[in-house]
Amino acid sequence: MAVIISASDETYRGSFCHAGLVAPLKYWDGIFAQQWDKRVLAGAPRIPYLHMTEIRSAPWRKENNTSDEEAERRVSEAVDVICKRKDPTLSA
Repeated sequence: MAVIISASDETYRGSFCHAGLVAPLKYWDGIFAQQWDKRVLAGAPRIPYLHMTEIRSAPWRKENNTSDEEAERRVSEAVDVICKRKDPTLSA
């Protein structure tokens, strides 16, 4: 399984950032999916998914009752879950 997060300034002249995770299914099901649901999707309000273009869109945030601050928190949590996750079972 794999998940990729990417973001750009939408002008195609600035920065483009990306992060990703490729992991065995047991890690994905046992750890990653639970953390993603708990830290990124759950909350008040629960969001159905995280897509960078949409969560940065004011109409999407309004439709999903998500404040600017809450949207930023979700993005930060997503980056943290993907980039900083430490699991000793995956160590070489």
